[in-house]
Amino acid sequence: MGWLHDHGGIVTYPNNRWALFAGDDGALHSWRSGAHVGWIHDGWVMNTHGRHVAFMDRASGGPVMPVRHVAPVRPVTPVRPVRPVRSVRNIRSVRSLSWGDLSELDVAE
Repeated sequence: MGWLHDHGGIVTYPNNRWALFAGDDGALHSWRSGAHVGWIHDGWVMNTHGRHVAFMDRASGGPVMPVRHVAPVRPVTPVRPVRPVRSVRNIRSVRSLSWGDLSELDVAE
């Protein structure tokens, strides 16, 4: 779980560590390496194989959503560091209606 911040499409973990950043086209890149790791589309986070790995409140379409728990209180946003250089991203995969493995986003702390 994490938060997508309105300023610059930054995704952080609940402990305020930077995880991902999104480009204007919805491409997600790892904050650590700059590698292309997935996409954001219609409120869904998808890996490079087109499988759904996370969702936002406004998500539409996609697979059946799991039962959600009460979200923790959102932490104060830390000062934003300089973004890493992006790698060349993969060609967008065909979207799937099945779930993928979150580890495929390569965002391990």
